[in-house]
Amino acid sequence: MLYAAAPIIGENGEIDGIVYLAMPLPPAGLPTTIVLQFAGAVLLAVGLAVGTGTLLMRRIAYPLEGFVLAAQSVSRGDLGMRVPTGSGISELDRLGEAFNTMTDSLQHSDQARNAFLADVTHELRTPLTVIKGTAETLEDGAIDDPEGRVSLLASMQRETDRLIRIVNDLLVLTRADAGALHLDLRPLDLAELARSRCDQLTPLAARRRVNLQVAAEEEWICVLGDSDRLAQVFDNLLDNAIRHTRDDTAVTVTVRREGEEVLCAVEDQGSGIPADHLPFIFERFYRVDSARNRNNGGAGLGLAIVRALVQAQGGHINARSEEGEGTTITFHLPAVDCHRTA
Repeated sequence: MLYAAAPIIGENGEIDGIVYLAMPLPPAGLPTTIVLQFAGAVLLAVGLAVGTGTLLMRRIAYPLEGFVLAAQSVSRGDLGMRVPTGSGISELDRLGEAFNTMTDSLQHSDQARNAFLADVTHELRTPLTVIKGTAETLEDGAIDDPEGRVSLLASMQRETDRLIRIVNDLLVLTRADAGALHLDLRPLDLAELARSRCDQLTPLAARRRVNLQVAAEEEWICVLGDSDRLAQVFDNLLDNAIRHTRDDTAVTVTVRREGEEVLCAVEDQGSGIPADHLPFIFERFYRVDSARNRNNGGAGLGLAIVRALVQAQGGHINARSEEGEGTTITFHLPAVDCHRTA
């Protein structure tokens, strides 16, 4: 039997009843025309499904297979691998862009790591070579020469001190990267700390006839920081400023409150830093030019350490410079009430 049913809708829009119709089918079953129509519909549906599946495979499965191959290449160390992003499917394109961004970051990190290892090797090799050569000279008989022995031992001591400084600086940076600096954060007067470090470095500045001065707008300007680490920040910035400012000039440390932060700026009157070098001065082992080389400077780690220490204490740092007019290094730290207990 073939049944059909239809509702009876009243004037009020509700169903008042249902009409059923029934028709006996032929003894042989459904009519041939209906069977053929049904079979044709099934074949059409199968064809559409196969065609759609093939299209999806070409547009989705094949690109995904490319992602898998690219990921396998990256895992083998090929960081130059990239995947296309013009498939026309937004999800796949976003996935490809994310993959390419990841490989770009990995490639940059790998290049930075290789450069860092090369710089460390070079910086450590130089003093070790001097120490080894001095020791061999002493072994060859120079130790019996009182005058020559003194200069050789002094040279060895200088290179040993330099080697120790480099190792200590690298240790600070490594701990900062790992978040293991063990800071003792307490409220402290940043202006008073600046004056103390200027007094400590006055003999060094006097050799260049450089005047160290602190300008503070208030009597108490407190931050939440580690006094030892902030003293290291001031020492690095002041030492750098003294070495690169002109003779008979001043290095000024400005400390003032700015909202919820305290600004501290160290300004010299040196030759300045070229604009194309300025974005990189906080990178490790970075030197601007021959005026800032190993003979009158350190290993190029001072400003990198300053940035790491400032950021570890919740601050941020930047630099401003114009050639011929000097350089200003400015850092900000969270401000606190000077009477707050730790």
